[in-house]
Amino acid sequence: MRRDTLFRIASLTKPITAAAAMILVEECTRRLDEPVDRLLPELADRPVLQRLDGPRDDTVSTHRPITVRDLLTLRMGLGAIMAPSSPSPIQQALNEPQRLPGPPKPQRLPAPDAWLRRVATLPLRHQPSELWMYDLGLDVLGVLIARTAGQPLETCWRERLFAPLGMQDTGFSVPAAKRERLATCYQANSDTGALARYDATDDTSPWRRPPAFPSAAGGLVSTVDDALAFGQMLLHQGQHRRERILSRPAGRALDDRPADARAAGGGPRLPRRPPPLGVRLVRSHPARRRVGGARTVRLGRRPRHVLRRLRRRVASGD
Repeated sequence: MRRDTLFRIASLTKPITAAAAMILVEECTRRLDEPVDRLLPELADRPVLQRLDGPRDDTVSTHRPITVRDLLTLRMGLGAIMAPSSPSPIQQALNEPQRLPGPPKPQRLPAPDAWLRRVATLPLRHQPSELWMYDLGLDVLGVLIARTAGQPLETCWRERLFAPLGMQDTGFSVPAAKRERLATCYQANSDTGALARYDATDDTSPWRRPPAFPSAAGGLVSTVDDALAFGQMLLHQGQHRRERILSRPAGRALDDRPADARAAGGGPRLPRRPPPLGVRLVRSHPARRRVGGARTVRLGRRPRHVLRRLRRRVASGD
């Protein structure tokens, strides 16, 4: 891996989405506790399932509208269902094509408006703010950010985050001039453990053109240096070198974990309590701050001896 190697950062896209949402809050174009109904009318007055294994029409009314905070904390009431039993009707519906993005496949989903209309045909699994459910809320938040800004999502992020942070190689697709720098991604077979190529990096690559649906939950490609610039901004509570991207209170708010939060279907690899506003700072080591993603992607600050070892590997091209 070289220093300028491009790779799929998967769920490290999530804290970028959270930071972009907080920028809009600071611009006073959104408020954390306002309902999303005005800009996302598809989600207004959604019914809520009575029970997970019940039919999709066995529902009750919502207690209140979904808010921006619910999307940021993945508590909108719908998301990936981590249930060990056989698929329920709502699970089967969520797993149908063009609803849940899943692992990064940039050409899988339709354009944001069509995607949200499809998601909105389903009832919520829980009341808004009741339980944490993985992934979907941040993709919905991406649609909200784009509609708020009146811009495509990547344009909004480039102006407010990528350009100020110098993240020149981060985006939802890889231009032809950079494609030779895109790393091959492998996936282990769940039964045999053998590695197989996950997607192509040549002229047939799904990353060769901008996707119809830019996934705010896991769709970005980036480099080590770009990820480091964003991570340092988080670590310094919104400050990047001499430029402030987020105010200090907004930077702290990203780690403001709701005290009443619980997780739905939390297995051994899922948090029993959810990330706060899209970001989770792990304080188990005084020199470590990290957030994680699929494909074992991690963003962190490590002890110096680990950093020296990583630098040697990058320098050697390993």
